[in-house]
Amino acid sequence: MGSPARRSGPSPTPRGRARILPRELKGAAGGPGARAPVTAEIKQLRAARVSTRGVCDLRTPRTPQKRWDRGATPGWEVPASGRCARDRPTAATSPCSSVFTLSDLQRCTSGRLDPESVFAETGASSPPPSAYLILLHQCLPPEKLTKREKRLKGKVVVALRKRNDQIQEAQMRQHWLLEENRQLQKEKVLVEAESKSILDYLTENSKHRERKCEELWKEYFQQYQELERRKQELVSRYEKETSELKSQLLRGEKVQYKLEQWLQALRNIATIQERQDRRIQTLQEQIERVPAELHVKDRDAHFQFLQHKALLEQEIKELDLVWKQLGERKRGKLPGKAQALEYTAQKSHFEFCRGLYRENQQVRKKLKPLLQEAQKLEAIQSQLENQKQQLKQRQWYQESIMRGRRQLQSRRDWSPKEQGALKTTLHPPLDSKPTSKGIPKVTDEIRTGP
Repeated sequence: MGSPARRSGPSPTPRGRARILPRELKGAAGGPGARAPVTAEIKQLRAARVSTRGVCDLRTPRTPQKRWDRGATPGWEVPASGRCARDRPTAATSPCSSVFTLSDLQRCTSGRLDPESVFAETGASSPPPSAYLILLHQCLPPEKLTKREKRLKGKVVVALRKRNDQIQEAQMRQHWLLEENRQLQKEKVLVEAESKSILDYLTENSKHRERKCEELWKEYFQQYQELERRKQELVSRYEKETSELKSQLLRGEKVQYKLEQWLQALRNIATIQERQDRRIQTLQEQIERVPAELHVKDRDAHFQFLQHKALLEQEIKELDLVWKQLGERKRGKLPGKAQALEYTAQKSHFEFCRGLYRENQQVRKKLKPLLQEAQKLEAIQSQLENQKQQLKQRQWYQESIMRGRRQLQSRRDWSPKEQGALKTTLHPPLDSKPTSKGIPKVTDEIRTGP
């Protein structure tokens, strides 16, 4: 479960070890941002273990050497904690505990190791020897052995010590592995607790999201129903307004047709009025010319009368002269002639004045119906002007109705209140008919006119 070269030192606590994430969080913690703290913690642990190894190396006076076990798998290095075996007490209950340390074993291998010297060196300060060495020492006492046997015994002792060291190191590795397993189990419990809390949080969050989605779907469905309801209302209102507008359009067309008929009648009346105006103008010109003509005729008649009077006076003067010349002999005849001339003059003057008076009476008789007709035409003209004003007003009403319809067609999203206000302001009462009281009178007067 780890590298075979384990280092001595205090085992790291679960807080100091790298956290192992569960499978569910590998996808979330597998990024470079999540690996950074794990690698930092591993580097700190390695630095701590290197420092503990340095302490053990200071306790050993010589340079550590690598040693390979013949029976073990190649590649397993003797851990550095084996060099610090003096500082750490071994398990007393182990039946295979070694008497010698690794430094003593190395000294024995470097030179010719004698069992007596070894036991002498590790007499008081070392722990009791192993059962195999005691049995070998009892079976082969050094007093009865030859040099060759002693040499063989030394080799056996060295092999036993090596095997004892290997067993001790295996036990130490087992102890470390068990300790690490316990720590990993603790970490597993912590990770499981963390993963459980995270899973609980994720499940709760997913449930919350599901509830939120359901609420949003419900709200969306309610909004959809509200929009459908408003759509139905708008469609019904649109159909109702279109039907109303069509009915108003029909009424407006009827009113327009009536107005066109009235306009045509008014045009006929206007043509008749124009003819009557021209006739009135001619009559007025004639009326204006009559006094001037009368004055001219009166002046001419008076001038003729004065001329005739001057002639008569001259004749009277001549007659007076003749009367003076003739004397008294013819006086009886001259006054009769003068009286006859005077009578003829008065008679001619009276007839002239009477003719003028008669002519004047005839002109007045002719002028009286013309004046009456002119008054009637003036009344008709005032009525026509009033009707023309009413027609202009109705045309303005009709134009405002058309503008209102165009505005209603262009602005469908107006509120009903605004549409009602627009109808009240723009639409005139369509059922009301124009006052046409003066039209039949005018036509009757025109028909009854001269």
